[in-house]
Amino acid sequence: MEINDRLRFLRKHLGLTTRAFGLSINMSGGAITNMEKGTRNITDRTIKDICREYDINPEWLINGTEPMRVDEDYISDLNVDDEVKQLMNQYNMLNEKDRELIKGLIDSLYEKITLQNHNSLVNRPYPDIPDTLEECLAKYPPSDSDQEDGTDSNIS
Repeated sequence: MEINDRLRFLRKHLGLTTRAFGLSINMSGGAITNMEKGTRNITDRTIKDICREYDINPEWLINGTEPMRVDEDYISDLNVDDEVKQLMNQYNMLNEKDRELIKGLIDSLYEKITLQNHNSLVNRPYPDIPDTLEECLAKYPPSDSDQEDGTDSNIS
């Protein structure tokens, strides 16, 4: 794979059009298209801009030397399972807008879980006790010995 192929791979992996990718590094979509086709050289400045904007290892973009992302080195050294490493690598491949979206989603889910846990502890310390009169009557129906006024005939 040549540098123009890696450029195309990166752009598609990021889910960007040539125009959006170009705008992120102050270039036109047509310039990106020409670089991907190999009809326009990729300058050192363009390489630096791409690597800075997307945390790409310049050696990967120029020569294909792994890892592709600058921050992938430390992920492989972490003491977490492979699924977490894969999620981290996928997250690192996202653009900043998509990263913010994922952060918001995780924050929202965390708040929901925290609220559910809090409510279950605070509002329902005794989960076996019915919440409403209807639930209470369904769970503990009146016996035949109960009087019309709701008092027990055995109580004096």
